[in-house]
Amino acid sequence: MLIKEHGVLDTEQVAVLLNVSRPTAHRALDALASTRLVRRQRSESGREHRWLYLPAPDSWTPSPIDAKLPRQASSFTMRQHAVNKFFTTLADHAARTNGTAGLVKWRSQRETTAWLADSAIHDQAAAGSGIWIEDTIVLRFLLNWQASPVAGPTAVYPAHSIAEFAAVPVDAILTVVDDEYRERDAFVRVAGHPLPLVFACTTASLLRENSEGPVGTIWRTASSDRRYRLIELAGRATPEM
Repeated sequence: MLIKEHGVLDTEQVAVLLNVSRPTAHRALDALASTRLVRRQRSESGREHRWLYLPAPDSWTPSPIDAKLPRQASSFTMRQHAVNKFFTTLADHAARTNGTAGLVKWRSQRETTAWLADSAIHDQAAAGSGIWIEDTIVLRFLLNWQASPVAGPTAVYPAHSIAEFAAVPVDAILTVVDDEYRERDAFVRVAGHPLPLVFACTTASLLRENSEGPVGTIWRTASSDRRYRLIELAGRATPEM
């Protein structure tokens, strides 16, 4: 089940992932909620205060990886919903491109944590990971969500640990922060350290306001003040080594 896999989704996100209409997704989620296979709660952000759907407490068995993840506190639920919106926006954009773009891989935080552990990287900051393809160009990325609300430590990846990611087959770490001050602070933290991949940042407001969401021209890197489209980051690794 999508909700069990990704933790918290709203009706619009389920509609995108299942490629059905929003009313169809609503009826299906309402039926699941009525049989207590999922539980729902009101969103604490935005004017709509839409319903969020989460796994029912007795509908799944926690794995050893789950024990290491933050508990389903309110702030973590909203953070996870924001992260899932990042990925479902990518999926929605891909569906409108007639096959020229695609989100071919989306790992949840749980899956990403286990995947990084296979490379001896034990870092809870990764909110997810994925593979985005656009016009035959491939970008493999980790998502680091540091915008509010955030549960747990808010520090950006420490510079000394970034080199560890050379062992992970990704091209970029994408970091979302609250504002441009924190964006500049993130680059200060990695300044002077050789990067085996692209370290790119954007702000929550740019992500929210850009009509293309994460696909759009919202990303900055440590080596430039200009903003790049998401897929342009695929060609930025070499200059930043």
